[in-house]
Amino acid sequence: MEEKTVNLGNPDLGAPSLALAPAHALRMTGDAHDGIAMLSHLFALAAGSRGYHLYSVPEYPAEIRSHANTLAGVHTSSLAFAPYHEPIDDRTSFLLAMNPAGLKLHESCLEKDGILLANSDSFGAEELACAGYLENPLAGKNQLFHRTISVPMAQLTNHAINLTRAGEKGALLSYREVDRCRNLFALGMLLWYYSIPIDPVLRWLKQKFSVNPSILDASQKAFKAGFIYSETANVFPQVPAYHPLESLSKKGRICRMISGNDASLLALKHVALKTNRPVLLASTSRPPSHEICSLAAKNTGDGFSFILADDEHAAASIAIGVSYGGGLGCTAVSGVGFPHQSEVVSLASAAELPLLLLEYQRAGISTGLPQRVAQSDLGMALMGRNGEAPLVVLAPDSPSDCFALTLLAAKVAMRFLAPVCILHDLLNSRASESWLIPEPESLPDFEFPHFASDSSSGPYECDDHLARPWITPGTPGKEHRLGGNERKLNSPQVSFLPQDHLAMNRHRAARMQRIAEFLGPLPVSGDNGAEILVLGWGGTKNVLEAACAMAKKSGISIAFAHLRFLNPLPKNMEMILNSYPKVIVAELNSGRLFALLKEKFEFNGISFTRQDGLNFVISQVEQAIIQFARRES
Repeated sequence: MEEKTVNLGNPDLGAPSLALAPAHALRMTGDAHDGIAMLSHLFALAAGSRGYHLYSVPEYPAEIRSHANTLAGVHTSSLAFAPYHEPIDDRTSFLLAMNPAGLKLHESCLEKDGILLANSDSFGAEELACAGYLENPLAGKNQLFHRTISVPMAQLTNHAINLTRAGEKGALLSYREVDRCRNLFALGMLLWYYSIPIDPVLRWLKQKFSVNPSILDASQKAFKAGFIYSETANVFPQVPAYHPLESLSKKGRICRMISGNDASLLALKHVALKTNRPVLLASTSRPPSHEICSLAAKNTGDGFSFILADDEHAAASIAIGVSYGGGLGCTAVSGVGFPHQSEVVSLASAAELPLLLLEYQRAGISTGLPQRVAQSDLGMALMGRNGEAPLVVLAPDSPSDCFALTLLAAKVAMRFLAPVCILHDLLNSRASESWLIPEPESLPDFEFPHFASDSSSGPYECDDHLARPWITPGTPGKEHRLGGNERKLNSPQVSFLPQDHLAMNRHRAARMQRIAEFLGPLPVSGDNGAEILVLGWGGTKNVLEAACAMAKKSGISIAFAHLRFLNPLPKNMEMILNSYPKVIVAELNSGRLFALLKEKFEFNGISFTRQDGLNFVISQVEQAIIQFARRES
C-alpha cells in the first residue's frame, strides 16, 4: 500500500503522512495578570533556539476586560513537541494552572497520568468560589489528579527577590512588582523539567529590561529560583524529566520559533530586497490584523515601509497607489473592514495592477469575536465585489507556511499584475512553530511580465500568461493610462460596447486559468484507492491530518488533501473529487467551500463544520470520518 506525501510549508521538517508520531503536549493557563503570553513566548524561544520542533497556539479570552479569576478571563497557551505538526487540541500531558479558573476550564484536557503544576497561592477561598470550586482541588480527598504539584509561587518569588515580605522596609520591589515575576518562576520550573537550557531566556531578559536594572535583577532572580527549586526541592519525584525530541537543527542551519505574522512580515521584506522594488503595507488598528501592524511598524527599512491609515478604504487606496507607482502595495484587513476594500480590489483587477491583501478572519458578524477562530470570510473573498472582478485567494496551512505562501502570493501578484488575497485564520497567524531558516539561494526568484521599455509591445499587449507589461511610470515613450472603466482588449481605449465587455470578461477568466496552471496541482497523501477523502483548508491542517491518522488505525482506508489555493481551484480538483467514493469537506464556517465545490463539481460528499469560535477536536473529526465511511452510499 503506497503513500503519496508532500509538504509545501516547511520542507525541512519532512513530508506529512498519515502515520502518527509521538508528541508531548503542554498547556499553560491563567489570568491576564499571570503573564501567560510572555511565559509561552519565552518557553518557545528557549526550546526553539535548541532546535526542538515546537508548535504553539495561544488562546485569548473573547472578553477584553473580563473580571479576574473568572472563566471568561482565562488566557491559555498550548504547546507540543512533535516531529511534525502533531495536534495539541484534545489531551495534554502537562498542565500549568496559575489560578483556579484556568484549572476549571482545562481540567478535562489533562491526561489521566498527566502532571498538574499549580500556583497554590492563587487557590484561596475567594478565587475558588469565582471558579466554581466548593473545595480546594489541589489537596485532600478533593485532589483531582494524583500527579499534582502544588507550589506557592508568589511566596517563593518574593523570597527570591526581596528575602523579606514585599512592602516592608528593606524590600527591593513592591508586592505588585513581585507578583508580576511569578510567571518567570514557573518558567524556570518548566525549563528544568523539559531539560531546556536557560541561556536564551536570560539573554532576552537582559535585552528587554536593560534600561531598568531593578526589574532586570528581579526577573533574573525569580527565573533562576524556579529552575533551582525544581532541582533541589525534588518537586517532580514521581516522573522522570521529559527530554524533547531530537533537534531539528542541521549543520550550518539555524532553527527559530516563528509565528504566522512574523513569517508574513519576513516574506514581505524579502520581496522588497529580492525585487528591488518598494513594498508598502498599509492598514488600520482593527483586531486581529493590528498584530502584524505593530510588527511592521518596528521593522521598516530596506525597501519596506508601513503606514497606519484611518480606515480600511484609505489603507487599500494607499496600497494601490504604490502599485500604480511600480511597487507592491499590501494591506492587512480583518472583519468589517474587508468589504470596505472591495472597490479598490475591483480597481486593481480592472487596471491590472499588483495588490496583496492579508485578510485576518475572526469569528462572528459585525464586531463579532475578534479573539476567536473561524474561517468566516471565504465567501467574501470569492464573491464580495461588484461585477466579474476575480480575486486570487490563497490560504496558509501553518505558521511557517505563511512565509512560503506570502512569497508565492507576491510572485502571482507581480507576475500576472493581479490582486491576491491571503486568508489567514488565528490558527496560523498567532500560532508559532519551529522553523529552519532557509538558505537565501534556495528561495524562488521573482519573474515579472515583459517590460514595454525592452520590447516593441504596447502597454496592454499580453504575454503567454495573459499579463500586460508592467511599465514603471516615467518610462520615456511609454506613457499610458490606467483606470477602472471597461476597455478594449489589448488596448487602453475606453469602450462600453457589449462585445468589448464580453471579451474583457473572458480575458480575466482565462487569466485565472493561467494562474491555476502556474500554482500547480493539489497533492494528496494517504492510501491509493482509499474509500474516503478528507479535504480541508487553512489552519486546521494538523487536527484534520491527525484525525485521518486515527481513523486509519481504526481500519478506514483514507486519504487527505489540504487546499492552499482556493481561487482559482487546482486544475486537478475535479479529478481528485471523482477519485474517491466519499468526500468530507471540513471547515470552520457554515460550509462555504463545500457549497462552492458542489456548485462546480459532482461528487458524493458531506460538509463537516464547526461555528463556535473554536478549532476542531481530533476525536470528533475521527468519529465523523468513521461514521461516514461506514454509512451506506
